[in-house]
Amino acid sequence: MDGAPPKDLRLMTNPHFSPMRRAIVLAAITSIAAVAPAAVAAPASKSKASKRSASADLVVRDLEVEFAGETLQIFADVANVGGRRAERRSDAVVAISSDETLDDEDEVLDETSVRRLRSHRSYELETEVEIPADEDLPEGDVYLLVCADGNDAVSEKAEDNNCSAELIATEDDAVSDDDASDEDDTSAGDDQSDDGEDFPVNEER
Repeated sequence: MDGAPPKDLRLMTNPHFSPMRRAIVLAAITSIAAVAPAAVAAPASKSKASKRSASADLVVRDLEVEFAGETLQIFADVANVGGRRAERRSDAVVAISSDETLDDEDEVLDETSVRRLRSHRSYELETEVEIPADEDLPEGDVYLLVCADGNDAVSEKAEDNNCSAELIATEDDAVSDDDASDEDDTSAGDDQSDDGEDFPVNEER
C-alpha cells in the first residue's frame, strides 16, 4: 500500500466524486495549509521586548538634601516602577559627582541595602554623610547622586534611570575666604580715607 495515493487525492480522483465536492475538499486542504504555519509560528513571535517590559525597574524619587554643619542629610524613595518584583536585594548608593551620572570616577559616600522590592512598591531611604574635604570635591559643579541598584545586582527594564541628582555647589561658590577678607579690608580702608558724605553700599556688587 506504500504506492497508494493519499485518501484526499483518491476521493478527488473517484469518478463518482462530484466536481462540487471535489472543489470543497480542495478549498479545505488549501485553507489548512495556509493557517497551519501561522498557528505554529504564533508562540515564537513573542520577543525579548515583551519579557523585558515585565521586568523590575528601580528609580529614585523625591530626593531631598539638607546641609547640617559638616554633614548632609539625605531623604529619598527608592521605587520599583516595573512590572515584576526585583530578583534580588540591591544597594542604593550615595555619591559625589561632577555630573548627573554615576561612574567609576565618582566618590561613593554611602551604600544602603534595599530589599527585593515588589512592583510599584518603594523603600524610604534616610541617611547622613560627611561632606568631603574641598580637595576631594570635583572641580566646577558638584552634584550629590542617589542611585538605585548602584551595584548592578538587578536586571531591569531600563538601566539608565537609576539615579537622581541634586546640585549642591557650583563653580561660582568656590570663592576662598581669603579673597573675601581682602575685599573687606580694602573697603574699610577706602571708608577711612574718604572725607566725603556717607552713601549706601550696594551689597550685591
